[in-house]
Amino acid sequence: ITLIPPIFIIVSAWKKWPAIPSLMIGIFLACLTAFFMQGQGISDLISIVHYGYESETGVKAVDDLLTRGGLDSMMW
Repeated sequence: ITLIPPIFIIVSAWKKWPAIPSLMIGIFLACLTAFFMQGQGISDLISIVHYGYESETGVKAVDDLLTRGGLDSMMW
């Protein structure tokens, strides 16, 4: 079930569907998955979408790869 969002994105790219609606649906599916499968709260999901995910693996190189900004970093 957790693979549904990335599979949707891959299929939508393969079928050449419009990018913006496909990404929005992919984000929505990922939020649903995080809410129901991982127990994330609504406020956590909004924060992750807006500010981005912050990885804390303890390995700096991995953290640098996984930690990216959300919508906030794309706007500024």
